[in-house]
Amino acid sequence: LELVSGRINLRRFRRPLPLCFAALAILIFLGGVLYPPGNYTGLTYHVPRVLQWLSHEQWWWIHTPVVRMNFSGCAFEWLNAPVLLFTRSDRALFLLNFIPFLLLPGLVFSVFTRLGVRPKVAWQWMWLLPTGYNFMLQAGSIVNDTFSAVCALAAIDFGCRAWKSRRLRDLCFSLLAIALMTGTKATSLPLLL
Repeated sequence: LELVSGRINLRRFRRPLPLCFAALAILIFLGGVLYPPGNYTGLTYHVPRVLQWLSHEQWWWIHTPVVRMNFSGCAFEWLNAPVLLFTRSDRALFLLNFIPFLLLPGLVFSVFTRLGVRPKVAWQWMWLLPTGYNFMLQAGSIVNDTFSAVCALAAIDFGCRAWKSRRLRDLCFSLLAIALMTGTKATSLPLLL
């Protein structure tokens, strides 16, 4: 929300698409606040792995028959660690998916317009794509499946910026986004192509 002379500017939410996105975002936030995490993969190996690291005060090889505990991508868990450490609860972990979900409309618009889509069309899709089933389902949860989508879009956006501006900074941001994307889930590696 944009502050204009001390008041919140709600004019942009007069149109149906932004209004629907805002309503869905509020419902997702309420769901994340009111209900504890219940995702199987998050509760069986993401959170326990971070708790193991925190108890040893460092990364620690976990001796377990579940091999994913040691070789699966750790980028999302490194984001989980401070939240678990400082809040001493798993209730706020949904924010690690919710905040990137809020960035999706702007990223979609930026990527689409940089790839040549007309701004009017990109504006409509910037509100529609983030309301896809997978994004909506995981925006208020602790899973790491759609977290990589934000990193992939950021990598494309900064890559397009670097191509046009020829600035090293934009290229480095693109590479950083690629590193976060592939570090979060190994299944994101084909997106490098």
